[in-house]
Amino acid sequence: MEFKLASNTQLARDRAPIARAELDLRGYRSFMMPVFFLLGRHDWQMPARVAANYFDTIDAPCKRLVWFEQSAHYPLFEEPQKFERVLIEQVLPLARTGTRTCPLDDETR
Repeated sequence: MEFKLASNTQLARDRAPIARAELDLRGYRSFMMPVFFLLGRHDWQMPARVAANYFDTIDAPCKRLVWFEQSAHYPLFEEPQKFERVLIEQVLPLARTGTRTCPLDDETR
């Protein structure tokens, strides 16, 4: 499979250090609802390591981190079939039932 970045990747790469320097998420670590991170592995705006480290600090009744290995900042457009599958198979069931907790056999990563 050929990896293809979105056309705005250079702009994202140029602005990424500025955006991260201004980002302060210390007040956003505890949530009373499910939290899903759908992340592109090749994202220049929010590098994988930074996003994964923040994800590890989150406390939520259900949290899931889903990697899109062939995507940068826009997995919705770069891997649309997988993105749709995650929404239908993982997010929608929680939304339909109104539950806040993950199934017992769920892994967070």
